[in-house]
Amino acid sequence: MKKYKLIYILPEYNNNLDWHIFYLANFIESIWKDLDIFVIIEKSKEKDVNIKNISWFYGQKCSNILLRSIELFFVVLWKRICWYRKVYIHYSYIWAIFSSIIMRLTFWKTFYWNCWMMWLFKNKKQFLLRISLKIVNYLVTWVNALKKWYSENYWISENKILIMPNWIELNRVKSVKNNMDILFEKEKLWFTNNDKIILFIHRLAERKWIHYVSKIAKEFNDNKNIKFLIIWDWPYKKKLLEEIYNSEWNNIKYIWKVSNKEIYKYFLLSDVFLMPSEEEWFPRVLLESMACGIPYVASDIWWVREISPSYQQKYIYKIWDIRLFRNWIEKLLTKKIDFTNYINKYDICEVKEIFLELINR
Repeated sequence: MKKYKLIYILPEYNNNLDWHIFYLANFIESIWKDLDIFVIIEKSKEKDVNIKNISWFYGQKCSNILLRSIELFFVVLWKRICWYRKVYIHYSYIWAIFSSIIMRLTFWKTFYWNCWMMWLFKNKKQFLLRISLKIVNYLVTWVNALKKWYSENYWISENKILIMPNWIELNRVKSVKNNMDILFEKEKLWFTNNDKIILFIHRLAERKWIHYVSKIAKEFNDNKNIKFLIIWDWPYKKKLLEEIYNSEWNNIKYIWKVSNKEIYKYFLLSDVFLMPSEEEWFPRVLLESMACGIPYVASDIWWVREISPSYQQKYIYKIWDIRLFRNWIEKLLTKKIDFTNYINKYDICEVKEIFLELINR
């Protein structure tokens, strides 16, 4: 069967990435049998790109934004001449604009993925995003509820908005779990086998309510077997470390941000995941938590409930109350929740089929 020719513009490639872009390379590897893919990489720290089964790629050479834009324009034009008929862009609105100009002039299509609700913030880049959403053929985002928001705030038709959820890799979770000695990993972090671990993995920012995590930890200071593990970096890192070192309790362990390829390990050695954010778009950390069988306490923001199963709903809160957090965490420490049947629909194999259906239109 003849394959569709697709240009996939990857924002960044690095095998040690610590944010969600890490998942894109693996996703590209999963669709190579179904599409003839040419990958353009905007930024890469590694000379030898190792995306399995993909031999056709181009790493941008220019560092200056203007030169890079011109470079990208001509690379896409070159591949368009080679009969590549569709372009898929993740996040970058500048590349979405340049690619769309070429594709519209040659009567083919551009797909642009975005789920950043920039209309909530005063951002100078709003104008560029508005242009990119107008000029692309399709906007790809992760949930139906966002159609209305994008349509109303950027004046685009809901008919050009397509839905594709984020994904996780269940086979990778199983592989990590089968090859992991949990006791050994706990001891490496100075935890004991009897310790119950509450995990927080997120950008250390006040909009993620990191400044309340230490207050929640203080509530458990009377229980020496309940420990908090906090992972990631800036901008609240300095204040957090001061809070930890100046406090009278010692139940918080801080780890500087870790590579996404290592992230499942920390979920698997934990007992409860904590997400007290006041702003999230699509919290992949909740998918990762469910994939590892870890229940969570999370804030009721945007579409957290929509991606959570019914039996997890009672631990999603609307009112901020530290003592309520303590009660819910204590309840979850005594529970075992099986997410297996629910999380399967977010596996990379399932989401891949949604992607192919979108691209083949």
